[in-house]
Amino acid sequence: MIAYLKGDIKYTTKKFLVMEIDNIGYQVFTTSTTLEYATKNINKEMELFTYQYVRENIIALYGFRSTEEMEMFQILLDISGIGPKLALNILSLDIDKLVDAIRNNQVKYLTSISGVGDKTAERIILELKNKINGFAINTGKANTSEDEEIIEALVGLGYKINDILNLLRNIPTDLKDTSSKIKYLLKQMN
Repeated sequence: MIAYLKGDIKYTTKKFLVMEIDNIGYQVFTTSTTLEYATKNINKEMELFTYQYVRENIIALYGFRSTEEMEMFQILLDISGIGPKLALNILSLDIDKLVDAIRNNQVKYLTSISGVGDKTAERIILELKNKINGFAINTGKANTSEDEEIIEALVGLGYKINDILNLLRNIPTDLKDTSSKIKYLLKQMN
């Protein structure tokens, strides 16, 4: 079982990277955020925690920049209907935001992920709510119910959750009511 790799990034594609270790190239499937990082760091050293996925006709390596990401990947694979590709899609979001969405029953946040419908989102929340207690959230400030209302409204208008959360963290303190915050965020996103 291959559990860890450390080597030079030789090249990347939209789905995987190739890491060279002792003149051997390892194909590693990973999240889009890790692929972006790897693409910017070709021929530089990188380390990945890996999960070796073995099925009847597939042997594949999945790589993660942290043990938390790898653990969440394994937990997601335990859910009926979620395979490695969908699990990577889900993990392309910030893991802290994902854990927060699960804890706060934010189905709309989860359905903003490509490949996740309402039923899958509800299943993720139901099956993971008690399994994610060990995951810490580093978002800085907790979302209030007002923040969640704002997020829900903007997701409903088609904006991406990551963009909303990034702007919401830096919203001016002089904006007090929900409607003025939404107006401000809409101006920032357009």
